[in-house]
Amino acid sequence: WFETTGLSTIEAAARACNIVITRKGDTEEYFKDFAFYCEPGSPDSIREAIVKALQAETNPELKDFVSQNYTWEEAAKKTLMAYNKVLK
Repeated sequence: WFETTGLSTIEAAARACNIVITRKGDTEEYFKDFAFYCEPGSPDSIREAIVKALQAETNPELKDFVSQNYTWEEAAKKTLMAYNKVLK
C-alpha cells in the first residue's frame, strides 16, 4: 500500500473537514496529528477511523495549518528551493 496526498484531501482539510487517511506514503508528513489514520488493509481500522472522525468536532487548527502551509505561493517557494538545491 502507498498513498500520495491528494488535492481533494488538502481541499477537505482547508474547509476544516475531519480527514481519514493512511500513514502510507507521505500523508503523515502533510497532516501531522490532524488526521484520523487507518490501516488500508484492515476494514476494522478503517471503520474505527471513520467513526472517530464523524464523532469528533472539526478542528479549526487543521484549516489554519493547511491555509498557511499549502498555498500555491508556498508550493512555488518549495519548488524554487528544490531547484536551487539541485543547481548548487
